[in-house]
Amino acid sequence: LVGQNKEAIAHDEVLTSDHKTSDFYLVVDVTVEPNSGCGAVKFRLANGAGYQICVGQDAWGNLTAEPGNGKTDATGDAKKTVKLGQSNHCEILAVGSAVWVSINGKLAVAYLDTNKTSDRSGPIALQLYSGAPQAIHYRIQRLVLDPKIELEGLSAKDLIGALRVPGK
Repeated sequence: LVGQNKEAIAHDEVLTSDHKTSDFYLVVDVTVEPNSGCGAVKFRLANGAGYQICVGQDAWGNLTAEPGNGKTDATGDAKKTVKLGQSNHCEILAVGSAVWVSINGKLAVAYLDTNKTSDRSGPIALQLYSGAPQAIHYRIQRLVLDPKIELEGLSAKDLIGALRVPGK
């Protein structure tokens, strides 16, 4: 799937699935052109709220809980592995209140949402941010519902040990 604007746009564009997911493992390869472009993979969306993993610019691998309530998580390590102008391999694992993200095999997010009111299900969406002309290529490789707790090269023990609670 390619999100592209050939002229500047004032509002974000979002392609949303019709199906709700709760616990899932998603593998998507993403290419952003030009390198200054930016978009997101959004998930567990409900009534305008949910999570998003940023792809592009200086935000690769950042997790934001929306609407803009300041909850973010990123190790910063993934940015070092991003291949600008090339395809980047992104893995997202969401199980219960935990979310993990890996970019090109490097763990970028290990987030434990302690907010008891967070909705743990909703559709997945692909986003193109507003602004200058850009193209974001999303190639969905795999979607597994009710997955095991593992990412490529990382066991459940590794992932659970990496979890961080926001603000601590």
